[in-house]
Amino acid sequence: RRVHGNESLKVIVGLNNMGLQLGLMDRNEEALPYLEKAVLTAGKVLGNEHWLLWAVRATYGRTLFNLGRLDAAESELLASLEGMEQVFGANHPRTKGICRGLSELYLAMGDPERAAEFETLAR
Repeated sequence: RRVHGNESLKVIVGLNNMGLQLGLMDRNEEALPYLEKAVLTAGKVLGNEHWLLWAVRATYGRTLFNLGRLDAAESELLASLEGMEQVFGANHPRTKGICRGLSELYLAMGDPERAAEFETLAR
């Protein structure tokens, strides 16, 4: 932040990566502030047309899922899916990755039919 400022692409990527790495170490609660800042900054700096906003929101959604905050995770992942579909289309690997995450989420929520729909979209 000292070198690039608070509102730069490099800072957004760094915040997202820090949150992602903490999540991979099962330190999801610690990851949240980094990801929340990344989402806010990406929305402000990049706008809705940039894929990185939707990637950051997907990381945030997966972290919420890992914490058992399923309704909030659903909201973030669905928003991320919509954004990625607009930017890349339905067949892009990033879009399909979000579909896989939604499939896992709906299984955890006890909705196997909806999970199956998203699993099909992920293929």
